[in-house]
Amino acid sequence: MSKLNVNESDEVLVSSSTFDDAAVVKISDNIAMVQTVDFFPPVVDDPYLYGKISAVNALSDIYCMGAKPITALNIFAVPEDLDEKYITEILQGGNDAVEDAGAAIVGGHTIIDKEPKYGLSVTGIIDPNNVVTSSGALVGDDIILTKKIGTGIYLTAFQDDQLKENEYDELIASMVHSNKKASEIAISHNVHAMTDVTGFGLLGHLSNVANASKVAIRINSKNIPVFNNFESLVFQGVTTGGFVRNYESFNQNIFNLSNMNTLAQMTLLDPQTSGGLLLFVDSNKTKNICEDLKKAGEHAFIIGKVIEKNKSLIEL
Repeated sequence: MSKLNVNESDEVLVSSSTFDDAAVVKISDNIAMVQTVDFFPPVVDDPYLYGKISAVNALSDIYCMGAKPITALNIFAVPEDLDEKYITEILQGGNDAVEDAGAAIVGGHTIIDKEPKYGLSVTGIIDPNNVVTSSGALVGDDIILTKKIGTGIYLTAFQDDQLKENEYDELIASMVHSNKKASEIAISHNVHAMTDVTGFGLLGHLSNVANASKVAIRINSKNIPVFNNFESLVFQGVTTGGFVRNYESFNQNIFNLSNMNTLAQMTLLDPQTSGGLLLFVDSNKTKNICEDLKKAGEHAFIIGKVIEKNKSLIEL
């Protein structure tokens, strides 16, 4: 997109140029439309869970902006020989996630492809004066993470038949868990910036916020929560292609990353599927927002702080 001469009107309040999770277009003084799209191939064997995970992941980008999803369109690539019952189960998983969000699927588009690919194009609404973006982080803000890290390593282990049943349960519970409640609590505490952790890994998404907000970020890597058997799987040699791509893309922004051990690097750059939120909040409000998140059954891990811009976007 950066190589294109994109036509943007005054009504476009947020576009891809600011590293945000969704676009925001002003409709009136009181209403703005929020738009996003996300889809991917199957990450688990269960078609219903695959559909639900894909939908929860797509809806998360609306919640990152502080918005309310209202409609969604299915995006579906289907092999010609795929049994109709699997198609129905995938769509049912997506539909249930959208219903849980208080929105409705109103149509979609399907094509024939060799491999299934499913996701959603989601539209939400928000007051244009209340949009939360990636460019709002302020020096002194605390950074709160709302889900543990580890879906990349766990999914690879699952595909290689190295994941135990209890680990699989932990993986699924994280990926199907909606960010709706965490977003609502974040908005009620007037967070300065918000994004979710997905394919770029923790450091990739933190780098995007630092870039957009013209600040730097200091992370306490010891405070980053991971899935129960994450460390053991890394030591067994489990890795992901996404980790390699993330390292190549973001290591120049991060002071001291090359000197860290493999476990620390994996933790910081593991690509997430349907990951948690990163909240950037006034340090005076950190205690209260963490308490409210935990009361609502959400995680709240304080992993770092926003500092003044310097040579590196991220300090570890």
